[in-house]
Amino acid sequence: MRLAALGRGDKGHGKRYGWTQLPGDCSGGLIAALIALPYGLALASAMGLPPVLGVYTSILTAPAVALLGRNPVLVGGTASATVPFIALAARSQGQGGAAKVSIVASVIMMAFCVMRLGRHITRVPHAVVSGFSCGIRAMMVVAQLDTILGLSSSVSRTAGSAVAQLATILDHLRETRAVPLLLGLR
Repeated sequence: MRLAALGRGDKGHGKRYGWTQLPGDCSGGLIAALIALPYGLALASAMGLPPVLGVYTSILTAPAVALLGRNPVLVGGTASATVPFIALAARSQGQGGAAKVSIVASVIMMAFCVMRLGRHITRVPHAVVSGFSCGIRAMMVVAQLDTILGLSSSVSRTAGSAVAQLATILDHLRETRAVPLLLGLR
């Protein structure tokens, strides 16, 4: 998404943005949207929020990042790093609590941006970042497992944590329906 470079020139190469780059940028934006929408749905569901909020987040953040961002290839959207915190707030305080945590996280990120602290992420070991990302992905899979197996949504949604949710799903594994499982595996 090079729309952020419109009119300011590409600082990395000294070239100005032209109409010839627009079709490629639009197709890249479309591909990013096709990835961001289901990702936003999954993350909202993993946080215990209505999936439509993930759609709104995916749609509203992209133009803001394109217009305000300095990196021409940056794609904005829901961040998996906030899932455990927002999920806990949503579980204990509902959508209002999730909104509060999101706003505080946004303010902290803006402060980090102003202080230019992003470059220090390179000091975090790769194993830590990979392990955290794998944990978030596992939470997303567990959050969707009851749907994939065709179990009733209330079976695991009442569990307090991802581990409790997985235990509840395993207890109801014998109730798995074939058609949703085949569709989910496809």
